[in-house]
Amino acid sequence: VSNVENERIKDILGLHMKRGKPVLLVGVPGTGKTTAVKDYLAELGENMQSASINLNSYTTSKELQQIMEAFLEKRTGRTFGPPANKKLIYFIDDLNMPYVDLYFTQQPIMLLCQITSYNMVYNREA
Repeated sequence: VSNVENERIKDILGLHMKRGKPVLLVGVPGTGKTTAVKDYLAELGENMQSASINLNSYTTSKELQQIMEAFLEKRTGRTFGPPANKKLIYFIDDLNMPYVDLYFTQQPIMLLCQITSYNMVYNREA
């Protein structure tokens, strides 16, 4: 059921997506963050594709990278991208869930920081 707050969140998401900026929604459980994002992603145009990823306490950075790479296809050389000239939007739910390691970091979140900062990811197989 759509309400004013969901429409407001979808509008903010639209503004950020037009500029290619990441969005982080924060709030207590049960406020409709996931519902609003999934509603927005369901209304994407033909040239957009979305991928939903749920994190948990067992998710490692390597697993997250493999999941994210599964939605991409090889283009030329070492370049990968979404299929058929589409833009890909990742929706990552439960961002706070990964295990906090010995150094008080959460490896999957650090991988996401690397991706948003450098627009690339290290090839673990090379």
